[in-house]
Amino acid sequence: MLPSYEVLKSLLHQEFLMTDEAGAGPRQRCQLVAISDRRLAAAFETFSLSFQGLDFAALTQGLYTFEHSTIGACQLFVTPRELGRDKKVVFDAVFNRHVVP
Repeated sequence: MLPSYEVLKSLLHQEFLMTDEAGAGPRQRCQLVAISDRRLAAAFETFSLSFQGLDFAALTQGLYTFEHSTIGACQLFVTPRELGRDKKVVFDAVFNRHVVP
């Protein structure tokens, strides 16, 4: 299960480990560098997370497993967006999910 917006927001600027969907690649370090404001409409919430690679400069769009000591492991679909100032890749995960009141 994916963590709540509030839990994710508390992890801003913290480090995560990530692996590709198959778990075949090496575990790589990344940092949660931004989280958008959450928007609520009807029974849905939308927000996005931006991560920056710490050990790598390239990433393909796809499903990755993210690990953090607070939330354990969860899978996120991410899309590379740009290279940051230090030439490390920035990538986003966008959430649009149903919330139970």
